[in-house]
This record gives sequence, C-alpha cells and structure tokens, in this order.
Amino acid sequence: MRKLYAIFSAALLIFAASCEKEDHAVNQRVTYYPVFEVVGGATYAHQVGTPWVDPGINATLKGEPITVETIGEVDASTSGIYQLVYSYTNVDGFENHATRTVVVYDIANAGAADISGKYSSTTLIDTGRASGPRNWNEFLGSFNYALNIEKGPAKGLFYISDLMVGFYWKFYNGGYGQNYAYRAFVLLNTDNTFSLLNGDDIDPWGDPIYLTAGATSAYNPVSGDVVVSWDYGGSTKYCTTYKR
Repeated sequence: MRKLYAIFSAALLIFAASCEKEDHAVNQRVTYYPVFEVVGGATYAHQVGTPWVDPGINATLKGEPITVETIGEVDASTSGIYQLVYSYTNVDGFENHATRTVVVYDIANAGAADISGKYSSTTLIDTGRASGPRNWNEFLGSFNYALNIEKGPAKGLFYISDLMVGFYWKFYNGGYGQNYAYRAFVLLNTDNTFSLLNGDDIDPWGDPIYLTAGATSAYNPVSGDVVVSWDYGGSTKYCTTYKR
C-alpha cells in the first residue's frame, strides 16, 4: 500500500509540473518590431536658408508599411545641429525608433582643407581681462593638453574633442572631470576661419560658449596650426593655439 501511495504521489507531481509548464507556454506571445530605413542617411547636410523637407523614412511591420511619429524640428534658417526621432509603438506597447542628425550650415562656404589629426596646446590666454591678457601657464604651471580633431559627416565639418583644451576638465581647481570638456562641432569656411555649429552648454553648469566676436578663429594652412578664440559664459574670453 505504501508503494502504491508513493507511485500515486509521483504521478500527481508530474501532472502538476506539466500543467505549470503548459500555463507558462500559454502566457507567452510573440511581439513584432518595425524595420526602419532612414531615407538619405542617418546624418544629413542641409543648406542654411533653404526650405527643409524631410526625406522621410521607410518603415514596415511584418513586411507591411506603417506610419511613424516624427519627433523634433529643423530650423533651416539657423545653422546648427538638429535631431529627428522616428518612433513607432507596436500593439503590445513596445516602442522602437530610428534617428536622424540634420546639420544645417552654409555648404557652399565649406572649406576643402582636411584639418583632422592629433594636436597639442601649450598656451591658454585669458583675453577678456580689463587689466590686459593673462597667460594661464603662470598659474597652471606646465600646461600641455593633447586633443583630437575628427572629420565630420560632410565637407568642411569637424569635431574638436575639447575646444577649451582641458581647462575645466583637467586643470582649473584641479579639474572637474570629463563632463566639463566641450566637444565642439565646427565648420571650416573657405577662408579657413571657423564657425561654431553646436551651442551646447557645459554639463552640468549650463554656461554658453561662443566663438569670440571680432576675434579670428582659423586654420593656418602654412604652419598647420589652429587658433581658437572663444567667449565663455558671456564674461570670460580665451585664446589658444592647437599645434600638430
């Protein structure tokens, strides 16, 4: 009798386990995500001052075309970097998206020189002082900062790894960390001067940075040097030279 009871108990356990497995399978379902093709590419160069027409996106779900939501706007009258997000949420509530970066600038005025490469800066001048320029080397000691200039997505466009040559990232008050580097996106014009395309603030202070009005920020094709003058926070002006 004890043997029969044991066999019966084992059968109940097997039945219960099989029921649990079956219920789990019933609760599963397959969800489908859309397939996106960003027409014209994920990075798009647009001539400033001309009407912006989004090339659009081809989006399908299980092989059938779908309509997506476009988030973001492009101000074609103002040079800069703009982000567009193409988003779709399926019937199960799962969102998926694709992005496009639109660079609005004067394409006709883009310089042909390739200034990408590794540079170093050994001089940082505070040019905004009423008492006259101050060389920060006097306060920072041996100032030597390595930086990179990378090619951007189209002719004349470049990324500078830190426009401020590590001033707030590594040097001032011992350095505040990498979040205080300013990755600049610039246009090299046909006359070898620069235009700053991104007006990003330094995280997390939120202080604006501009190329200094009236000062020359330019590439010297003879020496290969890059001179940059910028206005920080509307009150402080700096100038530095990048050397290959």
